[in-house]
Amino acid sequence: MPYHRSILLLPCHSLEDFPTHHEGDEAEGLLAAWTALWHPAVLSHTGALPQWLRGDDAPEEIGDALIVIPEVSREHLAIGFLARAESDAARLVVGENDRGRLVEKLLDGIEVGHPLVEQVAADFLALAYCYLQVEILTRQMRYTSNLDEVHFANQVVEAARAASRGDDEATERLLQQAFDLLAEERDHYYAVDVFLVDLTLTAKTTLGRSLSKALADAAAPINLLLDAELLESIAQSNPEALEQIRALVQSGTLGIAGGDPHPIAWPLAGLESLLDGLREGQSRFESRLGKRLSTYGRYRFGLTPVLPQVLARLGYVGAIHASFDGGATPQGTQSKVRWEGLDGSAIDAIARGFYDAAKPDVFLSLAAKLSEAMDMEHVATMTFVHWPARTSLWYEDLRRTCRFGQPLGRFVTLDEYFGDSDYPGHLESFRPDEYRAPYLREAVQNETANPISRELDREKQEFVEMERRGLELMAAILRLPRGDAHDRQLAEAFARKLESDRAARGVWVLNPSAHIRRVSVALPPDQPLPNEEPPVYIAEAIGDHNALVVDVPPMGFVWCGSESKSKGSPKRDRSKEPLLAEEGILRNEFLEASIHPDTGSLQGIRTYEGRGTRISQQLAFRFGDRGDPATDLQSAYTVMVCDEQQVTIASHAVGEIVTRGRLVDRSGELMAGFRQTYRIWRGSRLLEVEV
Repeated sequence: MPYHRSILLLPCHSLEDFPTHHEGDEAEGLLAAWTALWHPAVLSHTGALPQWLRGDDAPEEIGDALIVIPEVSREHLAIGFLARAESDAARLVVGENDRGRLVEKLLDGIEVGHPLVEQVAADFLALAYCYLQVEILTRQMRYTSNLDEVHFANQVVEAARAASRGDDEATERLLQQAFDLLAEERDHYYAVDVFLVDLTLTAKTTLGRSLSKALADAAAPINLLLDAELLESIAQSNPEALEQIRALVQSGTLGIAGGDPHPIAWPLAGLESLLDGLREGQSRFESRLGKRLSTYGRYRFGLTPVLPQVLARLGYVGAIHASFDGGATPQGTQSKVRWEGLDGSAIDAIARGFYDAAKPDVFLSLAAKLSEAMDMEHVATMTFVHWPARTSLWYEDLRRTCRFGQPLGRFVTLDEYFGDSDYPGHLESFRPDEYRAPYLREAVQNETANPISRELDREKQEFVEMERRGLELMAAILRLPRGDAHDRQLAEAFARKLESDRAARGVWVLNPSAHIRRVSVALPPDQPLPNEEPPVYIAEAIGDHNALVVDVPPMGFVWCGSESKSKGSPKRDRSKEPLLAEEGILRNEFLEASIHPDTGSLQGIRTYEGRGTRISQQLAFRFGDRGDPATDLQSAYTVMVCDEQQVTIASHAVGEIVTRGRLVDRSGELMAGFRQTYRIWRGSRLLEVEV
């Protein structure tokens, strides 16, 4: 039977209180109900745009109507309405969340007409979504609608009728005019650029068909987030996709955010490793893409306040200030900010406004998010994050909308965004403690061996490698044969070269690092003790060895022996100076550490500039299956019991305290024994702890 109108029943009184708070299936059903009735076959059949009414305000005469009721409106219906609709032979669709199935039900018994109708149906559904969001946005921005509803409706219905006749040119022209009217409506009350950024995540499992499909569907600009390792995987497993990436990058349709060689945990790496890694990643990207990266980004947690100064000097102009796999990354007060590093260097960054493109509730409340961005931000930005070919239906509507203009904003590549958008007026400086890495938690959850010491071992290995390179450079300067010599052999050869003209006994202290180092050395008692004069900071005989602290210049060396610039200079009298260790206390010029008498743990370290404790330490065994962590966290851990605390070294050069004891559970049962050694040197800012 013919239907002369279509009706949508909503749980609101007006568009001012349109329910944008729903999530999941409820949001899906609400958007499906609004857009499905704009199918061109339905519009051509009824000859009018859908009419929406309150759920409890259905008209009396409904026999000639197509009526759609989303699930969220069901409870608002008047009692008996469904029965009356059935008796009046109205076409009623209730609670259908899937738009495809909803359209099928609406078209049952309606002649679709020319095949062009199905070809352009997606454009009409996108127009319906765009109209809803523009009208809600108008009210969110505290304006009343200025759209000529009659003229707009006539344009849309005529476009639907043109499609049913197969008139492609008229359909496209009338659709474009309808979108233009919505763009004019938005510009009438707030003509500001809105930047939409598509950020497609990548992983080894998404580099096949899903990535190829995402690249093939890139009608509007998109951006890929990947590291050099993933780029190499694409080149090997999906070379066609790599060619697509190159072509889209050259055409300006695809942007790349990356720069890492592979998912390195930068917060746990040294600065030299960070710099070397970023240079390697940049080189690998350039060789594969024929273009240097200008935007830095990473999927794995790994941002640090050090990055802006490094990225700026490596030629990056923008960064994605977010991580997508856990951990805590601070958000900016604006979407686009100037991210300031520790040295005052800064780089443009997207620091907030990241939305999951697979969630329908994001697009139900899109107008509210746009309103906030347009009203409060210097550069209105929304960044949609998703995996390849895994997005919400409504996200595709939004991208299709942008094919006809910019009523809701325009999609841009990251190069275009950081190059064309306004300079961010806000300088954002994040504290180091605002970045909270998930690495330790993940290692414990995965039962990784040595979750703490493995990072220390890795850092030691990096330091050893740096020293080896320094020694090789120093050896090359002296033209020493390197061959396969180890570090110790190089150092010994270096010392022999230096002492060839010396008859006196002593030791050479080498520093292969590129910065000055204050080195603590324990010498055998038969080695001569040098005088305390620069670069010797302190020299003192302690029992069975001599303690020496010396400042060694960068890439240099110091001779420590009986020879002295001022032979026979008097020994410094330290009898009135405090020793570095006494019962329960270690101290030097920079810090003071207290050892707990009952537990043998590090009670606290404090500096002399402030009274607060900087750090404390205890040993514990975690049972994992005892107590309720929500109410009694301590029951899952052992308690330290100190049996002995002994000052083993108390001198002016070094102080040392050793504690021995037991780890027991809450009932006193022995779980383990412990021995901790705390050591501090004069002139050092470090407290050494051996467990």
